[in-house]
Amino acid sequence: MKAFALSVPANLLLLGEYAVTEEGGRGIALAASPRLRVEALPDTSLSIRGSMGPTSFEWREDSGLEAPPLLAACIEAAGRPPCRLRIDSSAFFTAEGAKRGYGSSAAVAVGLVAALLRARGLEGSELENAVFPLALAAHRSAQGGRGSGYDVAASRFGGLGLFVGGPRPSWRALHDVELPPLYLFQGPAPVSSPESVARFRSWKAARPEELADYLAASGSLAEAFLAGQAPGTQAAKRLELLAKAAALGRSLGLAIGVPADLDPPPGLPRGTVIKALGAGNELGLAALTPGSTLPTGSSLLPLHLESEGLRWE
Repeated sequence: MKAFALSVPANLLLLGEYAVTEEGGRGIALAASPRLRVEALPDTSLSIRGSMGPTSFEWREDSGLEAPPLLAACIEAAGRPPCRLRIDSSAFFTAEGAKRGYGSSAAVAVGLVAALLRARGLEGSELENAVFPLALAAHRSAQGGRGSGYDVAASRFGGLGLFVGGPRPSWRALHDVELPPLYLFQGPAPVSSPESVARFRSWKAARPEELADYLAASGSLAEAFLAGQAPGTQAAKRLELLAKAAALGRSLGLAIGVPADLDPPPGLPRGTVIKALGAGNELGLAALTPGSTLPTGSSLLPLHLESEGLRWE
């Protein structure tokens, strides 16, 4: 094989928390900066080294040691060609090594599966068509069979999309959608997605009527998000929808015991919408009214949409 490199973006769920874990559940997701990077070099056996902020790991097939669960699942799905892979997901972690809530495990699944397939000799449409289903299977396997797959889809395909959950989920790219100015900030603490989903499923079993109401409300917001608006009004309309989604998420968080409330950072412009992203309040979104800006010196990070998903470099 010849040496090659690739990159994969982070992924975020704008709305549809937990709904996307249900058959037919709808959500709006996107790919965003930063990007995970993978470098592949020829070798006599398979080895994988990963960097995650200040920490790193290394696994070699000839070591006789078991690979970490996600790596093992990716190898099972995509094969074990002799090569040396280097995965850099440092930008997905803080300087202290904590998750930033950018969907690092899904990005790793996409990047690693893609690299293993190409190292095996797959090319063209055969390679491109195989990445998503195999990365999804590997990611779900590493999570004990759970996981909606919105994060895998967003990192694989890039851009903004409508995700519909189920055993065979779908992704529909959305184009020409105007969004309000979006910024990210860290919540109080990391949140375990598998544990949060387990709490959601317990609530689902105990409160089926409330679940039906939540899915209907969440689905309506997703459909409204898709509706076209006159040029110049889309961003304001979607700001209203994000505010409704934030309130719906806070109510669900209280019901299942996974907080989705966040204190707004100081100095935000009037009318800013604060919304938790993902399974809890690990990562916060600040959506500003169109035309407004953050005060000088704000620590919030602008959300940069990545139009391209998996990219060969």
